[in-house]
Amino acid sequence: MNILVSWSSGLDSTYMIYKALSEGHNVLASYTMLANNSEKSMVESQQVNRLSKLFERDFPKTYKGVIKENIFHMNQKNSLIFKQIPIWITSLLYTINSDIDEVYIGIVLYDDTNAFKKEIRKIWKSYQSIISYKLPKLRFPIHKMDKVQFTRILPKEYLQNVFYCEHPIIVDKTDKENIIYKPCHKCTVCRDYDYYPLVVGLEMNTEEVKKELIEIESQH
Repeated sequence: MNILVSWSSGLDSTYMIYKALSEGHNVLASYTMLANNSEKSMVESQQVNRLSKLFERDFPKTYKGVIKENIFHMNQKNSLIFKQIPIWITSLLYTINSDIDEVYIGIVLYDDTNAFKKEIRKIWKSYQSIISYKLPKLRFPIHKMDKVQFTRILPKEYLQNVFYCEHPIIVDKTDKENIIYKPCHKCTVCRDYDYYPLVVGLEMNTEEVKKELIEIESQH
């Protein structure tokens, strides 16, 4: 089966690709870049390339690569409902072709959007009226799983290359192939990762971060 995955280099979508490849499917990725968040796009693109090389190494016959990079410009007053879902759907619509059997979106167990999967499917199906071939089936393959489960399955080398920060701090970008950054520890995603450490070896689990979190907790 040919699977198209909406990929961001984050934990959820990276796990979706790994899971589909492990099940023997042919997997293609659609990556969406937010052009006016330059720091995030810079690091995200780097991590997509790094993870892509790992997939190519481990699944040379079935990983088909990033078939399209879609670029969006978000204004400062982002009024999108659920924010990510409209971007993912639009990106997938730009990328799909008649060879795709299913498309995957990464909604996980505790996401707010999990309660609206039925509505999202209806929106997806409505686009059949503007597509000349049969629209691929939309699936949410990890909606009953949480992030901790992903870390127990993904190899450590993959985990060390997933990207999660909305506003990364660029430390050194002299080498375009090796941009050094650190998480902001302020955005919603960072706070989730900081308060729920996932795996030893990732930056979010450094002793420095743990000490900071203990101090924050003691103040409340």
